[in-house]
Amino acid sequence: KQWYQRRVRGDDRAILKWSGKTGDTTAVCKLAEGAYPTDMSWYPSNVGGRQASSELFALATTDGKFHLVSKNGRFEKSIEAHTGAVISLRWSLQGTSLVTAGEDGQVKIWSRSGMLRSTLAQVGSPVYSVAWGPDSEQVLY
Repeated sequence: KQWYQRRVRGDDRAILKWSGKTGDTTAVCKLAEGAYPTDMSWYPSNVGGRQASSELFALATTDGKFHLVSKNGRFEKSIEAHTGAVISLRWSLQGTSLVTAGEDGQVKIWSRSGMLRSTLAQVGSPVYSVAWGPDSEQVLY
């Protein structure tokens, strides 16, 4: 039987791992001073039609960055993404793209490696949530 593990975030800038099997919580990593977590998204675990454990998650922060973080807490890459907070982010179902929404009113698409592919929208107010359509051909914000 497979048990859930969740990442938890809070005002202390710490990212914690919670185990559904044992109920234990352990620290994974901590953000720099002045940066607070706003959202996170696991890299899809069924990329390429095969089931695997997810080794990477994307973490959005109030300093306008998103971070690609290993499951062990190593910051693989940090990307300057928005002016103001990155409020929401989600991996595409195939794991080839990441969409971000920001306090600056922009919705952006990024490659898996963190390269900006396009700016989808620029609206006059913050964008609080973002999601991919079922075929990853559409974005809802």
